Amino acid sequence: MDDVCDYIKTVSENLDGGCEYIEFSYLEDQDETMEETIAYIREKLNANLRSDVSDIKFKIDDDRFDVIFLYKGREIALWETYNSRGYHYWVVSV
Repeated sequence: MDDVCDYIKTVSENLDGGCEYIEFSYLEDQDETMEETIAYIREKLNANLRSDVSDIKFKIDDDRFDVIFLYKGREIALWETYNSRGYHYWVVSV
């Protein structure tokens, strides 16, 4: 999640936009609940982006969720995905 926040800072400072896939490690035996995952994401966004992040919303659909928030007034969308090889990614749309 730290890499996601670094990407958001870099892209926002350069006034660029785009979509980036950022790989992360996922443990198959991870027993986190959806609520724990949401709390983790909220904590990391607030810790890394501080007062520049606001209006964090989670859209939950089945077993997937999207995170939509403002960073310095710019809307950012974030969600988790994986490919057929088992690699997990955070998808960041700025």
